[in-house]
Amino acid sequence: MKRAITILGFLSVATAAHAADPVMLDPIIEPAAYTANWTGVFIGGQVGWLRGPKFPRVPTVPTNPGGPGTTAECDDFDLFAFAHASTPNTSATALALPCAAFAIGETPNTEAAALAVEDWNERFDLGDQDGVTASDLSFFYDEKRSTIIGGVHVGYNHQFQNNFVLGALADVNFLDWERRMGITDGDNILGVSQSVNFLGTLRARAGFAADRVLFYATGGLAVGGVESKAFQNNTVLSSDRDTRFGYTIGGGLEFLAADNFSIGAEYLHTDLEKDNDNLKFNSVFLRLSYHFR
Repeated sequence: MKRAITILGFLSVATAAHAADPVMLDPIIEPAAYTANWTGVFIGGQVGWLRGPKFPRVPTVPTNPGGPGTTAECDDFDLFAFAHASTPNTSATALALPCAAFAIGETPNTEAAALAVEDWNERFDLGDQDGVTASDLSFFYDEKRSTIIGGVHVGYNHQFQNNFVLGALADVNFLDWERRMGITDGDNILGVSQSVNFLGTLRARAGFAADRVLFYATGGLAVGGVESKAFQNNTVLSSDRDTRFGYTIGGGLEFLAADNFSIGAEYLHTDLEKDNDNLKFNSVFLRLSYHFR
């Protein structure tokens, strides 16, 4: 009996001592906060809107590729000169091609016009050219200055510890842009045109990463496919394709929507001017990129 009481007493003391011990729970470990990383190769596509220039309203003086004493061929149509001036009471316009020239001017009391065509007489018939007046001929612009543009890109970024980002990017874009000008007698048209069907760039990017948002400036080499034509009505008299090189500058921002995908907006000014033909473009893009990790 004494032994049973002793065992029960011991057990009650042990149980009380065990109940007094603190209960230890496993610590709760919160997940680490996500930190955006812009380093790596990326590819993607872009779509946007482009605005181009009119033909220059200052003379474009052609240079004679054959040197002094030689004459330009009639199909050197991409060599042209154009000038236009006007006041509230007067106006004057002139267009010159290697084998065709046109000028028209008028004041409140007078009007005058002149047309000279060599070798194109059979293609462009204005009837009795000696009787051509300012009322018979007119100058026209027919320009598709704004158009949709889109393409693909590939590039690389490197993000430094201070969140400064350096990178490089190459892209190519396709578009349908054209500008035309010339003269008409109401039935016939004689003119010149320039069109661009692709624009590409190879450029550097530099910016600052505010976590998921990247702000950057960009600039570098630009290249474009330019086609020049001389035309009569719907007939192309001659044409020439030229690969132009120039420069582009701009800036933009990107948002890292997921670890591998970013969306962004970008503005570019592209200059492909040659012989003062004012071939300059402004464009804005929406971009989608996939980042390799």
